This record gives sequence, C-alpha cells and structure tokens, in this order.
Amino acid sequence: MNQMRLTEAMIVLSLVSAVFANEKPLVIEQTISTNKQLSPTKLQTSFSFSKDGQNPNKILSSFKEINSAVVSFNATQKGKCSGGGNSIYPQFQYIDNKQQFQGYMGNVTYTCLFEDIEEYNSLLKTSFINKNKITLTPLDWIVPEELTKSSIKEAQKQLVLDAIGVANEYGTTLKKECKLVSINFIGNQDISNHQMVRTLATMDVGEMGKFNNYEPIKRAQTIHIQGNIAVECGER
Repeated sequence: MNQMRLTEAMIVLSLVSAVFANEKPLVIEQTISTNKQLSPTKLQTSFSFSKDGQNPNKILSSFKEINSAVVSFNATQKGKCSGGGNSIYPQFQYIDNKQQFQGYMGNVTYTCLFEDIEEYNSLLKTSFINKNKITLTPLDWIVPEELTKSSIKEAQKQLVLDAIGVANEYGTTLKKECKLVSINFIGNQDISNHQMVRTLATMDVGEMGKFNNYEPIKRAQTIHIQGNIAVECGER
C-alpha cells in the first residue's frame, strides 16, 4: 500500500513538474516614449512676385530675369534660395453679366535659408527685390530637414535602449529572466515647433527698411517618439 502511494505521489509530482516546465513565458506589453530637443540652426523665409499684363511671354520673361538674379545671389552669398516655380493664368471680369478678358496674372515663388540675419538683409538689398512688389512670409528659425531626420533616428535608438532598460527592471522586480522581444514605433513622430507665427506681408520698396536688423526669437523644437514594446519573462 505504501509503495502504491509513493508511486502515485511521484506521478503527481512528475505531472506538476511537466506543467511548470511547459508554462508559457510571461509577456508584458507597454508603451514608452522619449523626447529630444533640437536647436534651430537656419533662418527661413519665402517670397513671391506677382506680375500682370496682356502678354504672357513678357510675364514669363520677367520671371526668367528674376531667376537669373536669384542664381547670382546664391553664387555670392552663403544664404541660398531655391524654387522658381511659376504659374501664369488669364484674368476675367464680369461686366453687365458678360465675361471680359482682362489680361494675364503670373506668380513665382522662392524659399530661402540663411545662417544669420545679415544674410537675410543682403537679400532685401538686392535690386530684384527692391524694384518689385513682393509677398514675403515671416522670417523664422527652423531645424533643417536633414538634422530633423538624423535626430529622429537618434531618438529611436535611445528608445530601444530605454526599452532594454525596462526589460531589465522587470527582471529585477519579478526575479525572472526578462528580455525585450519587440518594439514598434507608433505612427509619425511628433515635432513640436515653438516658433512665433506671423502673418504674410506684402511690401513696397519703401517698407523694406522696417525689416532690417529684425530677427525672430530662436525657440527649441521637440521631437516626441513613442513605441509599443513587448517584454518576455521566464524562469532563470
């Protein structure tokens, strides 16, 4: 009888051991995040010229002159302007319920990046700016696209290191062998731009002097990275 009970106990113990041996590891899912601050390094502005007239070829010719002047500016200054995309379209006016052709209107737009305010002022002093009426967007400090992309990659690497640290913390707390098994970055990365917002300004030649020596406040940008992680914990 005792031999039978001992055999039964050994069978039960073997079954319990088998259950624990086949126990699935504990999987913990969590969302973590990290922030990285960037300091703006470039001043940016955009400007556009508008021309009207009866001959679209003359409008296009004036845009070509402006583009040549922009190329010359780029060759002599550290600041660089790009763009030059233009559009020319007919204008109509309704008089006595009849559509009447009024001529053509054209627009050309450029975007410029500068290292400092002096380069911006050099642009305002150029002849192709001063002899035309332009629409000028606010001058703002920005983080260049290349720096933003590399900073996002750095922040993602940091988030991976943070995730490994989270796995190690779970291992210490639960007294188990824990490891990071996956990390998925969530959607687009948020970039908060804290620069001041200003309205568009259309200026004549005499108003250009108002913007000389004017510089916007440089404010930091913050990259916010989030990721869903999975940590697997089992017996040591």
